Amino acid sequence: MEPPKDPNQDVERLLRILGQQQPSEAEPPYSPPRIIYAEAINVGFIIAWVALQWGLHSFLQLFPLHGVDAWIVTLFIYLFAFSTLFPIVVFIYVDTRIILIRAAHAVRTEKQRFKS
Repeated sequence: MEPPKDPNQDVERLLRILGQQQPSEAEPPYSPPRIIYAEAINVGFIIAWVALQWGLHSFLQLFPLHGVDAWIVTLFIYLFAFSTLFPIVVFIYVDTRIILIRAAHAVRTEKQRFKS
């Protein structure tokens, strides 16, 4: 049987795709405290996104719009909502994927250790 694959290879590939650089060897790329901080920042961004959407909706209620104006504003509200939420979702996916890669590596390592 081949030894388990190093999870840092997958992490490095994900970071290359995103155009980010790998941190130095002295500091692990995604140690548990960094993952917690990254997820807290992601949650903060989502909370800010919800607050911004709510504020925008409340602000636009001050201006009664009808007809084509209402359709255009609605279209831009949805476009703005999607375009600001998409990057947050991508970073949440990447962080979660890194956690899953590390967890799978730990499971494979333990299986190898118990098999031998």
